[in-house]
Parts: sequence; C-alpha cells; structure tokens
Amino acid sequence: MCHLHLGGGTPVILKQVVLTRVINYLTAIIDLLTEIYVAVENDPREFNQELAKTMARVGVNRASLGLQGVHARLSLCRRGGPRYRSRSSRWWPMAWSKSTAGAAVASFAFGQPSRQCRDRVAGQGIQAMLQDSRIQSTVSLDGNGKRYGYLIAPNSIQRSAYGAEMIPIIVVRNGDGPGYLLTGGVHGDEYEGPIALMKVARDLDPDAVKGLVVIIPCLNLQAVIAASRLSPIDGSNLNRVFPGDRLGTFSEALADFIVRGIFPRIDFVSDLHAGGTSLEYLPLTMMHRTDDLARNAKSLDCMKAFGAPVALFSVDQEPDGLLEWNAEIRGKIVVAAELGGAGRVTPRTIEIAETGIRNILAFAGSLDAPIVPPEAMGRPPTRMMATPDLDCLVLSPDDGIFEPLVALEDDVARGQPLGRLHNPRHPDWSPTVIEAPRPGTVICHRPLPMTRQGDCLYIIADDLVE
Repeated sequence: MCHLHLGGGTPVILKQVVLTRVINYLTAIIDLLTEIYVAVENDPREFNQELAKTMARVGVNRASLGLQGVHARLSLCRRGGPRYRSRSSRWWPMAWSKSTAGAAVASFAFGQPSRQCRDRVAGQGIQAMLQDSRIQSTVSLDGNGKRYGYLIAPNSIQRSAYGAEMIPIIVVRNGDGPGYLLTGGVHGDEYEGPIALMKVARDLDPDAVKGLVVIIPCLNLQAVIAASRLSPIDGSNLNRVFPGDRLGTFSEALADFIVRGIFPRIDFVSDLHAGGTSLEYLPLTMMHRTDDLARNAKSLDCMKAFGAPVALFSVDQEPDGLLEWNAEIRGKIVVAAELGGAGRVTPRTIEIAETGIRNILAFAGSLDAPIVPPEAMGRPPTRMMATPDLDCLVLSPDDGIFEPLVALEDDVARGQPLGRLHNPRHPDWSPTVIEAPRPGTVICHRPLPMTRQGDCLYIIADDLVE
C-alpha cells in the first residue's frame, strides 16, 4: 500500500487517543511502502500543535484542511500568495486542490518531510526515510564524502531509563551510482566480518567510490561485545527475525529499520558471517535461488568475484527470517558469506574476507579498483557447490561427546562413518556411529566435542556442474 487516507471529504472526528490506536493498528497489519502517504482530514478550527505532534508521532505525514476557517495569512496561499510556515509547529503547505464541493483544501506535510520537500530540510538522515521507526541515524545517506555515525536504538533498562544502543554506521557516497550495504556482526561470536569491514571502511577513499556504500560492521553490537550469538538485550537471533517489526522487540525493530529504511536505497547486499563458536566453515560465499533468473545470474557472478574457496547455492532450515533472504526477495543482488568460525579468526580467513569485500565492491561498480582473483593470492579457483536439500545437514541423534573421524574439505561416501558419539554416563556402552547420509564434501563441522541431540555436526555439499 502506498497511500492511507482517513476521512473522505469530511474531517475525522476521532479523539487523539483513538486516532493513535487506529493508525498504529492499521500500520501493524498492512504492508506499507517506505514512502507511503498517511493522510488525515482535519477541521482547521480544531487543528493545533498538539494534534499535529500526535499525528506525526504515529506516522501521519499529511494533514488536509478546509480553508474556510484558516488564519487569514495562511488563506493567502489559496490566492497564489507566499507559502507560510507556522513558527509554532513543524508543518508545510504542500499542495492545493479543489474538492468536489468546490472548497479549497490545503495539504500539509509535518513531522518528517515527503520526498518532494526532503531537499528543503537538512539533517534528517536515514530517519527521513522511515519516520515511524523508533531507530534513528546520526548520518544521512545523501551528500558526498565519508561519514562515521551511529544508529540510535532506544533501550530503556534498569541502569539507564532513557538509554540507547549506539550502533556504528559508515556512509561513503560519491555522486550517482549503485548502492551497496555491507553488514557484519549479526551474530556476536562471528568475527571475520566486523574486522574486515572496519579495515575496509577506514581505507575507503570517497574519490574511488561511485554511488553509495553503507557499512555496519557490528549490526548486533551488544552481541559482539558479549561474544554471544544471540542478542543479550532480548535473547533473539537477529538473523531469524527479518523483515522485523517496528513495534516489536529490540531485534525486530532493528531488522525492520534495515529492511524499510536502508534496503530501498540499495542495489547490492552482503552479510558477512562465520560459524561462531559452535561451527566452523570452509570459507565460502553463498546465495539462494529465487524466481528472478536475471538476479540469480548476477548474484552468481558477484559470488565468483568475491573469490572465496567455495561459492555455494544454499538451502536453509528457516530462510524467511534471514537478512539475505529478505534482500533477495526484494530484488537485491545478494552475496552472503561464512568465513570460518570456531570462535576464532585466522590470518587466512581475514585475508579472504578483506580481499573479497573489495572485489565485490569493484564488481558492483561501487569501487574503482581491480578484482583480485584467488589465484593471485596463491589460492585455487573458487569451487562451485550446492546444498540441494536439508539432508546435507548431519544432526546428532543423541547427547554425548563427539569424536570426529573426518575434517573440513574431506570427501565422503554415503554410509561412511563421520564420527562416534560417546555417552559419558555409560563408559561401558559402545559409541553411536554417525554415518554420512549422502556423498559429497565436508564444508562445515562442529568443533565442540560436547554435543546435544539435534546439534549440527557436519554440512555436506555437492560439486555443482555449471
């Protein structure tokens, strides 16, 4: 939906509290575009600053007023006089029209300006694109240069009643061109992305950039600080709550801000992960196939440009909540990455991540730089692979201590023993042998011996013949 209008030629008579409830309910249940017009018709004799603030607070950005009772100075506008801005409230006359009854009607924008008048108001930043979010930004996506700032995400807690999480964001812009969003630290125990993104952000020369590059090295900042996969604020897995909910939990509101506030300005998205403490990956890039064949083809080329050891067509257990899936279904060119894990970083994984980021920026046309192939870094060409179904996941059938028998990059046959699961309470029992459900190559394994039923022990992928 692109336009929500309350009132059909007559003023809305709802009291402020009821109007607030109605609009909150409608915006919660209807899929609204980022640039939606939310309009309310008002009686000019009752329209005041308090009502304007209430309406702006709940996302209304248009107020239609009949001019019969409007202040004389404002009435000049209907006769072609100068536009008038009230000093006591933030609203602007936007357009004038004739209703079916012949009465002149003024349409006002207030709170945040619409696209037509956004250039008249400086300093609105990303918030100007997402007025109904409780998350704000200290930097704008417009204007050339490199800017460091913060996403301000309110988090009222015991020790800080009006506190907020300040999530660093870097915006680099140079004229027109593609938009690229790079995120890391969506899970707080995955470190290659944050390290590589901070390094690239520091080195980016705005003169070498074309278009817009947005970098958020630690999207789930408090999780990174706590070295936790899940958010310590609300216990959520941030990469399972997309597209989010502006009225939801901290993580849901943050996801909603990314999807509705930043995605519309972006053409390419890369979300950099690793295996965290519970998994370790052969460094790889990954994408999902969608019905958009042209998008699939360009995403594949972008994966190859990254230059990781493996480029993977992936199938996930629960894709709907993923940042990358929500970007893909919105037509973005998406390359996600799993760049190591086991709760550590290595020189190799950082080098792969940093080189890969520069390569995909160059591929997108966002960075004036050559693409460095893996062969130039002393590595073999990228290996094309796929996990075609969920049988590629090897899950533990019970609790125990896991003894691995194969390692990353090992080729396995169907039925081959992958490991043994020992029961510490029954040393006299023979271990349970875990067998490969399919042939393929091990691209991910669990580095932790202590295992519970349902834990992922291995991921086995197939080679892909192009």
